[in-house]
Amino acid sequence: MRYCKIELPYVCFSIDIEDGIVIDSAPIGKWMIGKNINEIIRWVEKKKGKIYCPDELSMCPHCYCMTYTSLEGICEKCKRKKT
Repeated sequence: MRYCKIELPYVCFSIDIEDGIVIDSAPIGKWMIGKNINEIIRWVEKKKGKIYCPDELSMCPHCYCMTYTSLEGICEKCKRKKT
């Protein structure tokens, strides 16, 4: 199981993913349960939001900050891709 945080301009909440499918969510995202994570990523991007997975928390090799890694592997502070 993987925990992910969704940030939208108007709300932040979390979802749990297993085998690429949303299995649990905060009440505002209950409609996501049973949907594929790729569908959710597209929806979040359309809403101009971001999705993070805190279990990928690590030190950025570029700016040495401790920050959430986006699904694309981009540091939120320096905006560079982690390698």
